[in-house]
Amino acid sequence: MIENNLGLIRKIVWSYVRGNPGLEFDDLFQEGCIAYLEAQGKYDPSRGKESTFYWHVVNNRLRTLLSKNNKQMAKEITIDDDFDFTLFPSSPSAEQEAMRIEEEWPWEAAMANLSPETQYIKELAIQGAERLPIRYPQRCKKQLADTLIEQGWKWNWVWRGFKEIKAAMV
Repeated sequence: MIENNLGLIRKIVWSYVRGNPGLEFDDLFQEGCIAYLEAQGKYDPSRGKESTFYWHVVNNRLRTLLSKNNKQMAKEITIDDDFDFTLFPSSPSAEQEAMRIEEEWPWEAAMANLSPETQYIKELAIQGAERLPIRYPQRCKKQLADTLIEQGWKWNWVWRGFKEIKAAMV
C-alpha cells in the first residue's frame, strides 16, 4: 500500500527541501514513510480521501520534526561572553554626520543658485524637518505642498519649486 503513495510522500518532502536547502531529502523521506506506516490503520474512508489523510499525516509529522529540530538548534547556540554586541562601535555626533554629508555633496553650492521661492521651500523644509515624514518622500512633499497652498501659493509655483530643487540635487 505504501508503494502506491510514495509519490505523495516524495512530493511533500520536496516541498520542504526546496524551501530549505540545508535539509536532507533522504532523512525527511524516511520520516515521512514512517509517519505513513504508523497512520495506516487509522484511516477512516467516511472522513475523506485517503491521499488527503496521508498528506496531512506526513506533512504534520515533518512540520513537528523540523520545529523540534529548530528548537534544539536554538538551545545549542551559546553566546561567547567576549562577543561585542554593538553594531556601530562609535556613532558620529549629529554635527559630524552633517559635516560628512556636506563633504560628500556640496549642498550650499547647489542650493545657492535657487530662486527666492525655491529658497523659501528649502527653508520651510529645514525648519519643519522634525515634523516631516522624511522616510516617506512623497508624503513629505505633499505635506510641504499643503503648507505652501495654505499660505496662498499657487500649485504651479509649488511644483516649479519642487522641480528646481530636484534639478539642483542631481
